[in-house]
Amino acid sequence: TPADYNVLTASNNVNISGTVAALNWNEIGLATNTEYGRQARGVNGPTGFPTALTPSTSWYTHAAQPGTPAQPFTQVNFTSVTLNWLANGNPPATLYAAQISTDAFATVNGSSRTYDTSTVFSGLGANTTYHFQVRAINHGGTETGFISLGSTVTLAAPPVAAAFSGMGTDRIQAGWTSANPSGTLYELRASTDANFSGVATSSLTYNLFVSSTGLNVNTTHYFQVRA
Repeated sequence: TPADYNVLTASNNVNISGTVAALNWNEIGLATNTEYGRQARGVNGPTGFPTALTPSTSWYTHAAQPGTPAQPFTQVNFTSVTLNWLANGNPPATLYAAQISTDAFATVNGSSRTYDTSTVFSGLGANTTYHFQVRAINHGGTETGFISLGSTVTLAAPPVAAAFSGMGTDRIQAGWTSANPSGTLYELRASTDANFSGVATSSLTYNLFVSSTGLNVNTTHYFQVRA
């Protein structure tokens, strides 16, 4: 029975352990998400001669949980958001899985798997709060826990003008359609100047129309709306 043991690298049989008496070997300071191979052999006590090597065993170290950058969200539009995170020591070609949710992950609205440290979520709703999280997956398929990257609100979609209605001598109703959800705030401005250098009225509303009154009689008025 061997009295002691050596642990060697599988690639070039370098003795990395020295001579140990225990039946286990712990290594620290290894790179994340990296493959390592090891073999062991016994050392006979009386003679000091080594036994044959065991078969090579290899494994991947775990990936590190991704890090949070100063700006997780870039290029926020009304239908898309670019999400960013930090590799946090993981090597290139580490796989990441990102998720998006409108209800703090009671349900998942979308997911993306990528070898980059950013991804684009598209097809989103306008003026909607989305929560984001991401995790890393090592080359052996072992996943880290998710890290929250916070939340952001997509931009409101530009309204689309509709036909005027309710016209009178000093009043008119301006309306519009919108891809925004209910609860979106709109601002309607009216002016007798096509360049809106002088604004006659300005109104805020959660509706898809505003009835403007007190306008100049028999005068052309111009209207613009934004969300």
